[in-house]
Amino acid sequence: MDFTLDFSYLYATVARSLSIIGKRSTDDKGNRIFADITLGSREQAVAYDFFTTAVIDLCTELSKFMTAELHDLPEYTQTVYTTFWSTESPASLAPLITASDQLLYNPSANTLHTSSLSYPFSATTPDTDSLFDYNGNFYKWDGDELPQLTDEETALLSTEQREAATRLSFFNTDPASVQASQAGIYIYYNNAVYCSSRSASFSQGVTLPAGSVVVDPQGRAYLRQSDTLLNIPAGAQESVTISIDVPANWNTALITSLSQALKNYCVAYALYSWFVITAPRIAEKYLLDAKNMIAAVIRIAHEKTPPKEVLPFKHPTASFTDYTT
Repeated sequence: MDFTLDFSYLYATVARSLSIIGKRSTDDKGNRIFADITLGSREQAVAYDFFTTAVIDLCTELSKFMTAELHDLPEYTQTVYTTFWSTESPASLAPLITASDQLLYNPSANTLHTSSLSYPFSATTPDTDSLFDYNGNFYKWDGDELPQLTDEETALLSTEQREAATRLSFFNTDPASVQASQAGIYIYYNNAVYCSSRSASFSQGVTLPAGSVVVDPQGRAYLRQSDTLLNIPAGAQESVTISIDVPANWNTALITSLSQALKNYCVAYALYSWFVITAPRIAEKYLLDAKNMIAAVIRIAHEKTPPKEVLPFKHPTASFTDYTT
């Protein structure tokens, strides 16, 4: 048997209970304890944590019967994890790009932009007599090409000149065949000096469809509905399905009661956990409710139908005296 505990349903029950409790609860002098109790997105996330703990309790108590526990999450149109979240123009944020395929989301325009980062090579014109170093060999730009210094010329170089020389990473290698990972990589090829430079940009924005979930850089998730972004608390819309395998002689007439007892325990546990901080005196009532519900769950799960009396077989043509003689 499968029993599904829908957190959104449980949360609605808790919210309704809290609303009524907030209007009815008074202290010893008859003053209302709460002006009102309304739940926001932060409280919903806390309530879902309470439900998760309650499910653990239920699975522990029903461990002898448990065959599976499945956590179900909703299927959204798509889920997008962003690196940047801003209403500024993509061009102004290009200097912040650190890799390709980073995503920038503009919540006002509901557009998603993808980053591109590369370090292409372009020809540069060194100053005449600029000194280059390739694998310990020194070269000097003469305005047209890069001849290597002789041993005698190299020996005349000072330590400062050697250290100031521009390092060549490749020599006589086609820049088109090299992919640089940073700016300032130098190549000498075909009588020209090439240097890599940073090129970063965002693509043209793509509109996200309704039903998409966008996760900001801090890990907070939002559901896009029409022109509105709705915060999704951690675990929101989650449900848990537990599979229970009971003996063949289990009393199947108790399925509805067992299902309701499972839900009632989760609600009572959440209310108890809520009030143990905000109103300890009220919490005692829901602690008792939770204990009663978990006891009911255990009792129902173990309830079996009584064995049926098996009568001896009697042939239809046999008489009473046939059994007594």
